[in-house]
Amino acid sequence: MDILVKMVNREVIMDLCGEVKFFAISSLTTLMDIFPQLCNSLVNLGFVKGLKNTMNLQLGMIDLNEACIKALDRIVVENPPAVLKSGAIPNMLEQMDFYNVGTQ
Repeated sequence: MDILVKMVNREVIMDLCGEVKFFAISSLTTLMDIFPQLCNSLVNLGFVKGLKNTMNLQLGMIDLNEACIKALDRIVVENPPAVLKSGAIPNMLEQMDFYNVGTQ
């Protein structure tokens, strides 16, 4: 789990290809679906900040940004203050019109 979060949080200079980040985020999102209590551990590891930075830097990668929004959606259920404090809400709202993310 720590390794996947580190992949998402990589700096731009040492950036991995978008597909690797996409699979890391998708894997963590699946784990959050199975183990909802995992969300708080991921927040403590800085996963929300990594998601926000990924959405800012990878504007052209639709699949990657959609994966970030889905991951943030899972985190909001368990830890809403973490997403609010990260400043990811404006990024999500900017891009949400372009994706098939179900809202309830």
